[in-house]
Amino acid sequence: MLRRLGIRGKILAVLAVPLLVLFVAAGVISAQAQDQSRRAAAVQTLLTALGDSRELVGALQLERDTSSLLADPNPSHSSIDVATNAPQVDGTPEKLAAGGTARQKTDEQASRFERDLKSVEYDLLDPAARSAATVAETALKSLGDSRKAVDGAAAADPTSIRGTSTTLIATHMQFLERAASLLANRAVALSLAAPVAADHVVEYTDRD
Repeated sequence: MLRRLGIRGKILAVLAVPLLVLFVAAGVISAQAQDQSRRAAAVQTLLTALGDSRELVGALQLERDTSSLLADPNPSHSSIDVATNAPQVDGTPEKLAAGGTARQKTDEQASRFERDLKSVEYDLLDPAARSAATVAETALKSLGDSRKAVDGAAAADPTSIRGTSTTLIATHMQFLERAASLLANRAVALSLAAPVAADHVVEYTDRD
């Protein structure tokens, strides 16, 4: 083919080969950079959801405590006055108000958690991330049944209600641990694992 070209054409043809290689290489590098950028964005949205899950655990722990007191038929069982750190016996109106406030906080955190989970591009992450998120999101559906049991307090079993809440809390703690273990950045993974360790202490103390 080169024999049919003039001198200028032959020179341009020779120069075109490395230029073509450069264009192809630039395209590959650009595609890789774009892929890395998308993966970084996916990790960031997952981190946001993990932060939501951490806040949700705290809200669920509070709702568990207020629900247990509301369902408990023994009025001598006390809650703690947060101002004095002393035991106090709450009346039914106070228990209802505390329970309503706790539920509202849980609902807010759960809504934020579910919203941010939907924004995660799981196709760019380890498949285990999607699995862990699905388990955590599905577990939230048990919250409605638990609340119905509390609202029918005359027939409610405080131990059962507390156990259901504890199971839900444990599921979200496991989600945090599993998702954190999938992160390549170990410093970030450890920063997420530390609060979960504290939650484990709280849960262990709650069993006493």
